[in-house]
Amino acid sequence: LSENLAHKGFNEIMTNSLTKASYTQITEHQRVALLNPLSSDMGVMRDTMLFSGLEVISYNLNRSLNQLRLFETGRTYALPEASPNSNKTGVSRYQETEHCAIFMTGKEEKISAVQPLKSPTFFDMKAVVMQLIQEAGLLNVQSQELENSQYKYGISFTVNGKLLATCG
Repeated sequence: LSENLAHKGFNEIMTNSLTKASYTQITEHQRVALLNPLSSDMGVMRDTMLFSGLEVISYNLNRSLNQLRLFETGRTYALPEASPNSNKTGVSRYQETEHCAIFMTGKEEKISAVQPLKSPTFFDMKAVVMQLIQEAGLLNVQSQELENSQYKYGISFTVNGKLLATCG
C-alpha cells in the first residue's frame, strides 16, 4: 500500500501515537489515557489519525508548502464500552486498529496553460480510495453515504459488512 501511494505522488509521514487529550473529546471513542504522560500535549493515545495529519499539514502550510499529498500508516487506540459479560482486564481490554490515512491539499499542477489550477475535492479523494480498492482486487465492495462529525461530506466502503475505508 505504501509503495502504491508513493507511486501516485503521495509522501509518507510518521507521527506520534501520543496526542492531546482535547482531540479525543471531539471523537466518539473512549480515550486511552496514560497514567504517567510525558506532557499535556502527549497525554492520551490517538483514537484517530486525522488530527496528527492536520498538524503536519498546518506545519507545512505555515512554511509555504502548499501542494501536499500525504499518507500515514499506523495504529489507533480505543477503550471500547465494556459489556457486562466481558472478562477482559489489563491490556486485553484495549482495542488497537491498523489504519492508513490519506491527506490532499493545495493546488494541482497545471496540465496545460489554458486550464486553471484547482484544489483537490472530495471526489478526488474518493477516486484515490476507489483506485486503491480496485488495485487490491477486492470484490463486492459496497459504498454508502457517511454521517460523521469529522467530515463535511463522507462515504464509507464495506466488504461483507466489514468497514474497509471512510473518505471525507
